[in-house]
Amino acid sequence: MTNDAAAKVDTALQHDTAVQVRGYLLVFGALLALTVITVAVSYLQMPAGPAIALGLAIATAKAALVAMFFMHLNHERQLIYVALLFTGIFFAALIGLTLWSETDHVPGTEFTQPFTVPPAAPEPTNH
Repeated sequence: MTNDAAAKVDTALQHDTAVQVRGYLLVFGALLALTVITVAVSYLQMPAGPAIALGLAIATAKAALVAMFFMHLNHERQLIYVALLFTGIFFAALIGLTLWSETDHVPGTEFTQPFTVPPAAPEPTNH
């Protein structure tokens, strides 16, 4: 390899590295901004349902950024997305089955106050 060719390869690698670092810094900035937004939302006096939905939406956006850029999923073939989709469906089905089974108790067997000790039975009196 001549000196000119080596210099061109070196320049191309430096440019490619600079582009990658700039992309990583942008993703870092987005993750930092989303974290600040998450903390700011926690100080709002929102009802529990919308607060949880907003928190999950922000967490999903952060997870997508990490998966796409730091795990390099944005450069993968379509097959990886099919596997990811089936994993998500399987996870949702398992959570759904668990929640469904929690509503299917025999009457009188539900937990009313979990993690508490039932009251002791009164001792019989001998007269």
